[in-house]
Amino acid sequence: MSTYIHRERDVYYIYIYICMYVYVYVCTQAGREFAGTRRCLSQDDGRLGKKGKVSALIQGMLKHPGHVHVQEAACEALAGLVDSNADNEVKVAAEGGIGASLGAMQGHPASPKVQEAACTALRNLALNDANKVKVAAEGGIGAILGAMQRHPASAEVQEAACEALHNLTFNADNKVKVKSAGAEDAVKRAMALKDATVYLKILGKNLLDRLKNV
Repeated sequence: MSTYIHRERDVYYIYIYICMYVYVYVCTQAGREFAGTRRCLSQDDGRLGKKGKVSALIQGMLKHPGHVHVQEAACEALAGLVDSNADNEVKVAAEGGIGASLGAMQGHPASPKVQEAACTALRNLALNDANKVKVAAEGGIGAILGAMQRHPASAEVQEAACEALHNLTFNADNKVKVKSAGAEDAVKRAMALKDATVYLKILGKNLLDRLKNV
């Protein structure tokens, strides 16, 4: 297993485009904002932060916190923007992407898709060392474990959450916090799921090994 959990997901962009088109018909004002963001994503040249496009996406999340589909699609978009792009890891965090992702989780605790998408965004953001500290400082560890607790039967949520926790533990202080928050029991329950994939079981074992000697 590689040092960090970091998988390519080109299908993110297709899903993002579909969600954003649908939202045009749900709320015209928000639809205009996200349609513009959709166009930005399709032309991503690594310079999103310079044109304020990351800011536009996050501001859209903050303006429409109650729309579950917007929050889901936006978290997917954030995850895609920082995937394989170290510059965007910094830009998205600087624009408030960590807080926006956590806000989506807090605002839609009953939605497994929002929880999974936000955990994936946090996973990718946590590839950056400074972001590891920010995620923990803003309550990310508790939010991720909360998602695991609220959606115990969702292998997708459990997997995304374990990936995020795994990346966060590459900071010594975070490792202590993750263990103290009860992550070991949560990971064991995830591994015991009937629908747990081989990948989730391997990921869980790797995470438990990292926490063993804390």
